[in-house]
Amino acid sequence: MQSQLSELLKDNVTVEDLYGKLGQISKAQVEDYKVASAIRFEPAGPQSDEVLQYFQGLGERIFQRLSREVYALFCGKDEGKDREELLKAFGLGELALAAALTPILISNFLVSPVAAPILAALVIKYVAKPIAEPIYEDFCDAWRSKLPVDPATPAP
Repeated sequence: MQSQLSELLKDNVTVEDLYGKLGQISKAQVEDYKVASAIRFEPAGPQSDEVLQYFQGLGERIFQRLSREVYALFCGKDEGKDREELLKAFGLGELALAAALTPILISNFLVSPVAAPILAALVIKYVAKPIAEPIYEDFCDAWRSKLPVDPATPAP
C-alpha cells in the first residue's frame, strides 16, 4: 500500500488524474471487481477527451459525495480512535496521513480497497497540498471551504 500511495502522491499526479482513476476503477468495479483491482495507476494517458472527462466527472462526484462525511470524521467534534489515529499521522507527512486514512475509508465508509488509496490521495492533494505547511486547524479550515454545498445539511 505504501508504494501505491507514494505513486499517487507524486507531484506530477494531479487531482484530475486521481478523479479520472477513481471514476475508472469505480465503473470497472460495477462491471467486474477482478478487472478493477488489476487497474494500475498512470497519470492521464492517451484516452479520448470525452472518455477522460467522463471518468474525471464520475470520480469527482464520488469524492464530493464522501468529502463531507470524511471531513466530519477528521475535523468534526466527535472524538474517537480513528480520529486519534489521523491526528497522530497528521504531523508525520503526506504519506503517513494517506496510509492512516486508507483503512479508515475502507472500514468506516465501506470504500473498496482498490479505491480507498485514491480517495486518501485526493484528500491530501485536494486539501493539504495547497497549504504550504499544513497545520491541523488550517487543514480543516481549507477543507471546510471546499466542501460541496448541500442544502439539506447545515455547514459543519
